[in-house]
Amino acid sequence: MATRKNATTQATSKKTNDLTYTIDRTFTTDDGTILFDATVNDIKLYGMRIIAGEKGDYISFPARKFAKDGKYYKYFYIEMNDEQTDSFIQAVFDKADA
Repeated sequence: MATRKNATTQATSKKTNDLTYTIDRTFTTDDGTILFDATVNDIKLYGMRIIAGEKGDYISFPARKFAKDGKYYKYFYIEMNDEQTDSFIQAVFDKADA
């Protein structure tokens, strides 16, 4: 039988500001929404959108409606500061215009 020798181990997390990405594919809808896929830190992410909101453009991540409470929950989220977000959105616009 397997036994645990150290029951008080803690998970460690590494927080860094390094964010490398490429915008792989874009599609612009008739209402101006940009759908796109990206590779962020070597992880392929599908189904994101740039939406024009009242406070400016923002990134919308894929979400699914949960049947029990009717709320939408994101599949994933990329934590970015304002500068990284602006740069990311600009890269999506550049790829969509190309």
